[in-house]
Amino acid sequence: MPKKIDPELRARAVRLLREHNGECQNVTAASIAVAKQLGVSQESVRRWVTQAAVDGGTRPGVSTEELAEIRRLKAENKRLRESNEIVKAASNPPVHTPSRRAVRFVDRALAVARVPGERTGGGVTTTGSDQYARVTTLDWQDRTVHLQATNVRHALVQAPA
Repeated sequence: MPKKIDPELRARAVRLLREHNGECQNVTAASIAVAKQLGVSQESVRRWVTQAAVDGGTRPGVSTEELAEIRRLKAENKRLRESNEIVKAASNPPVHTPSRRAVRFVDRALAVARVPGERTGGGVTTTGSDQYARVTTLDWQDRTVHLQATNVRHALVQAPA
């Protein structure tokens, strides 16, 4: 980050350059002489004089006050965007899907009944060493367990709104 230069030194450099401008062949020679006298670079003196002309209204460009306002507004926009992102993230919580283990547990509790030793027949599913036979919803209608298990399954599967 560039070091801060005293505003009085800048004003003095601009004033000296304007005084030396008539004595020297061109602006570059005058800015070199002023830069050596003040112990700063020639490019710094040139930029200070250009900015002073813009601030004075004799040259087109963005004034120092306008630059400061633009910087302030950009910083405020950045802060507000970050705040909006925080609010959006808080108002839309992520949807939590149930784990595979929970889904497997609910599916087994609802839709399958254990049939030990049965290896043949329609609808037999093998999971590891356990075998399960599919049971239709009609088989479960007369059981209260079905209603309780359905409620558990809906709570696990459906994400909170």
